[in-house]
Amino acid sequence: MPIFVTKEVTTIKAREKVEQLFINDVGQLDSFKKELKGTTFLSELTTILTYLQHFANGGSVGGRMKYLNNVKDGITEYEFITKHLRIYAIQQPGKKIIIYCGRKRKADSSDNIRSFRL
Repeated sequence: MPIFVTKEVTTIKAREKVEQLFINDVGQLDSFKKELKGTTFLSELTTILTYLQHFANGGSVGGRMKYLNNVKDGITEYEFITKHLRIYAIQQPGKKIIIYCGRKRKADSSDNIRSFRL
């Protein structure tokens, strides 16, 4: 049985806490960073985390974030967007939790959203 916990992302300093999901002691954001190490997408990850930090401080990131439709159980879901990367998060009282990170798919992002919701 998998063990789920959240831990604060210490590199993001914002008014609202930003946490990442850990599944069996593996952080979703941490493993995504390792996957991108040595690629040209690492700087794009820094950019998308800056968008997330700005949003957690109450700012607007324009078209770089969108609310996902089909919200269940009253939980607000977000998709943070760059040209090649996506970060999916949810809103909890006083914090945002990074649930899933992925690359943009050529067809559409429905595979990423399905994985995020699972």
